[in-house]
Amino acid sequence: MKNFIFVFNEIYNNFMDKYYDSSDILNYYYLTEKEFQYLDIIYNSEQITLSDFASKSKVSKSGATQIINKFIKSEYVVKTLSKTDKRVYYGY
Repeated sequence: MKNFIFVFNEIYNNFMDKYYDSSDILNYYYLTEKEFQYLDIIYNSEQITLSDFASKSKVSKSGATQIINKFIKSEYVVKTLSKTDKRVYYGY
């Protein structure tokens, strides 16, 4: 699993480098600049809960829910259940 995370981080970092070098990439992926910022918050957090995401992105919890659900539907984010507390979900 560590190898997958390492490879994913490498790909993500390369992607973000190209993103910051070119604003045209926003049109290619059909995401707004704000949505890229939200993804950046999620991907740079090892494990992030909905409340943590809402706090870091400075949006309401209901707004955070809508954002996360859109990312899940688009398969940018995967929601997983905590192994220690079955009431908590994390976004990856």
